[in-house]
Amino acid sequence: MVKTRKRADIYAAGALVWRVNEGKLEVLIVHRPRWNDWSFPKGKVKSGETLRACCVRELYEEGAVHVVLGRPLGWQRYVVADGRSKAVHFWCAQVTSNDDAVLKVRPKVSLALTSEVDQRRWVSVRQARRLLTSSDDRKMLTKLAKYYDHGELTTAALIILRHAKAVKRELWKNGAGPEYTRPLASSGKKRLPLIASDLGAYGISEVLSSPWKRCKDTVKDYARATASPLRTQIVLTERGYVVDPQDFAQEIADVVDEVRNPCVICLHRPTLALTFSTLAEFASRSVVKTFPEADPWLKPGDMFVVHIASKPGKAKKILATELITSDFE
Repeated sequence: MVKTRKRADIYAAGALVWRVNEGKLEVLIVHRPRWNDWSFPKGKVKSGETLRACCVRELYEEGAVHVVLGRPLGWQRYVVADGRSKAVHFWCAQVTSNDDAVLKVRPKVSLALTSEVDQRRWVSVRQARRLLTSSDDRKMLTKLAKYYDHGELTTAALIILRHAKAVKRELWKNGAGPEYTRPLASSGKKRLPLIASDLGAYGISEVLSSPWKRCKDTVKDYARATASPLRTQIVLTERGYVVDPQDFAQEIADVVDEVRNPCVICLHRPTLALTFSTLAEFASRSVVKTFPEADPWLKPGDMFVVHIASKPGKAKKILATELITSDFE
């Protein structure tokens, strides 16, 4: 699991954007005249920006491409000239179209000045190894190439999202309000743009939710902005889970089996234990060790991302995970 809460003075994000051209794996690299180096597009997180939103913004500014994120590649850590520590997180990523609906939840950005980036090239893995200046970048490239060789580079993100902070049960109509109508608290509503920006970074195009208000309200604005159908299932409510946990688990398993496009499921805390135990059936022991381990599993508004790959003739498999928390986006 890639935990985004890391201690560093400076945070940044980047990606290895890849494609297959005439049967060969290629990656996008950029040249920075200030440093006279070739590297992967990356940049620093801005105030109020999530790590993933930073990544997709920098990929356009430096790489001139809109992307959606795939599986994580990990961190690079080093000390900059003034002695401060810097942590840069990288993902695998692919180019998406300029009219992709997920761009509607991303701020408009401009290309970097030529004084910052003066060349952009798609190159083979062999060419990239020769051109990349940083040995850490070459290590990232080796990891990506290994995923490709093993058929584990093409993945779909499935995000388990606990609804944003809701009004307390005892305060909702003096404790007498119906659970299915309990709304988001003001702090929960404030979190929604950050949630949307992270969903958009993964290119989420399928939205599934409990029909109870606090879950639907967590994802409805994103669904509307990106024209993604918002589908609800009674079995995903707290009550549906209690009445028929087997049916609930089957719904989660069916989503994994059928996932083709990036998808989010917005759920309630009491359902998360069974959700994760169901997902564990699709993962190796080493991957399961990265799952949340104890109640409350996820805090309100937190997300657990599983990256799912399938090979012809084989069952779906979770290859990697990420935890996105409110402590550090």
